[in-house]
Amino acid sequence: MTADAISPRIGRKRTQSPFHGAIITGIVFGVIAVYLAMVGILPMIHERAIIVDVLSMAHGSLLAIGLGAGAYIARRERDRPIGAIVLHGLLSGAIAGALVAVLVVAMNSIDLRSIFIALSPATSDMLTLELDLQLAVPMLVAAGAVLGAVGVLLAVSPAGVRKPVLVGCMAVVFFGVFQELLQIMMQFDAIAPAREFLYTYDGLTPEGAAAIFVLATGASVLSTRRRAGAAGAPSWLQSRNGQLAKAAIAIVVLILLPVLAGSYIGQVLMLVGLYILMGMGLNLEVGLAGLLDLGFVAFFAVGAYT
Repeated sequence: MTADAISPRIGRKRTQSPFHGAIITGIVFGVIAVYLAMVGILPMIHERAIIVDVLSMAHGSLLAIGLGAGAYIARRERDRPIGAIVLHGLLSGAIAGALVAVLVVAMNSIDLRSIFIALSPATSDMLTLELDLQLAVPMLVAAGAVLGAVGVLLAVSPAGVRKPVLVGCMAVVFFGVFQELLQIMMQFDAIAPAREFLYTYDGLTPEGAAAIFVLATGASVLSTRRRAGAAGAPSWLQSRNGQLAKAAIAIVVLILLPVLAGSYIGQVLMLVGLYILMGMGLNLEVGLAGLLDLGFVAFFAVGAYT
């Protein structure tokens, strides 16, 4: 057989479907979601609400997985036309959602709880939003497809759009996850109306989440514009102004934090600082110097008792 006859076969064998990358991406992200459910991570974090009666950490994680599949497709196939990238994002998200739907169907058809104790009826209700199975399966596939497309659009959008949206979402997650700590820090009559608007006893309210998203997004946009306006200034002036601004912010935080945070937060920060000092001492002695010498602990203890 001649080389000319062999080469077409080799070319056909190596040719891959244009959807190959999207399919693999969807399977990988879908397996991640299924794994988190099977080992009990999603049921555990579902108890923590980001927005009360709207979004839990488990649902937020599933949203992040769907968006992440689309963002990965956008990064992997950035040289393709935008229409093809969005289509591949739809496909990858739909596959990821379909794998979660397969898990839900299996949970309702087979007794998987004898093998994976986390696959309880509560986990099934969490994944399906307590919908009937006939509605939940197409809902999971459609939601995954939409999230994949949105992830692509968000990844290919200009930085002036993408960054404020991400900052706003991260601010909402921060204020929702750490609501107990933040509510303790807001126990003052002067800011009681703001606390009552942002939080209930159970956590962050939808109205508070919307306000935080808008404020964080606006702050990000203003910060980007300020930096763009200062780009024409001399480099030495930019550096000096930046250092002065950071120093001023640090001083204000050091002054106001003990007053606003209260005694409990002050004690927590003190313990954190002490353990940081201990870690720095270990790093200097054992890490950088390479000496197994724990004598610095004596000085640490003298300082602590003093």
